[in-house]
Amino acid sequence: MSLLKRIKKLLISNEKTAQIDIEKIADEDFVVLDFETTGLDTAKDSIVEACLLPVERGSILIRNQLYLQIQSDDNSFKASSIHGILPSDGIMDRRDSLMKIANYVNGKWMVGHCVGFDFLILSNHCNALNISLKVRGLIDTHQMAIKLEKTTNFSGDVVPSNYSLKSLCKKYKIPLEEEHTATGDSLATAMLFIKLINLYKKRKYRVPVTRFE
Repeated sequence: MSLLKRIKKLLISNEKTAQIDIEKIADEDFVVLDFETTGLDTAKDSIVEACLLPVERGSILIRNQLYLQIQSDDNSFKASSIHGILPSDGIMDRRDSLMKIANYVNGKWMVGHCVGFDFLILSNHCNALNISLKVRGLIDTHQMAIKLEKTTNFSGDVVPSNYSLKSLCKKYKIPLEEEHTATGDSLATAMLFIKLINLYKKRKYRVPVTRFE
């Protein structure tokens, strides 16, 4: 089964897709995150670097970020050419790291660029270690950007490359430093999230979310 199909199957079985007025969740807690992994197999590959940034009322609380370099038994080099991280670079125990991440996101909105992948790999590994993961729901900046353009002056098919984090940062003049690192990508995603939220508010659009029961 392909990665996209696995993500869709998991989300459909556990979620309620909705469109929400941003004012209704504006005062809730958001965590913007990015994971660097050993590959794209969410059942077999591992998280080797994670950065989680809290966002409150349009502000990124960088001082409260959670950053982890995680040990892995996976000796795969599949993704090392992209982010430059080897499994052997990990510092913190995998179980302890996953517990820290789960405690950080539990009860909050989990935000990311193509966040379904991040949630799926985190959920699979937490389940394997009996770690409780109960997020408020998911908000995907990738989907937010697509909806924004499809709703305003959009014609033709969606071109995936136009909605990559790099392309959207260029479009919205957001600095993207240290691309393909958890710290660089999470900060860029947080700034993109705030930009999109402000545009949604201005145009009175409802935000696409995935809520978990």
